[in-house]
Amino acid sequence: MSIDLENTVPTLTACEIAGLNRQRFNEFVAAGDYPCAPATEPGKARYFNELDLIALFVFARLVEIPEVSAKRAGRQACAIREKLETDPNAASLKIGDMIAGPYNQPVPSNADILTDRISRRVPLSFTEYNIAAVRELVREDVARLRAQGIAG
Repeated sequence: MSIDLENTVPTLTACEIAGLNRQRFNEFVAAGDYPCAPATEPGKARYFNELDLIALFVFARLVEIPEVSAKRAGRQACAIREKLETDPNAASLKIGDMIAGPYNQPVPSNADILTDRISRRVPLSFTEYNIAAVRELVREDVARLRAQGIAG
């Protein structure tokens, strides 16, 4: 797959936009805590599109919360990224947090299905994310950094 460099930014810029230390980002990816990071190859740069930046911004905010583990933050952010694939212009997204049933773990990204009929798991809580506001912040930062000749 070829990368559209016109509409992407490299990792350093993405981390600046998200307010996340690049070294910490690399540690989160290496530990498997942020599995939806854009793919790359050894020696090649990783590039982020707008949907990737929105997810990374949410991830960065979540890992700032002491009660939220990096793994949970990654699952939430990646669920947002997954949902944005099918609805890239979503103004807000609701993601299931905790479930009742055989397992007490974050609900998969299809949490809008209220009951998983097979495992009998039910979401107990949801977090609603203001994607429109995050998208606006991301776009403003990309435009500012590009005007300064820094982004992309």
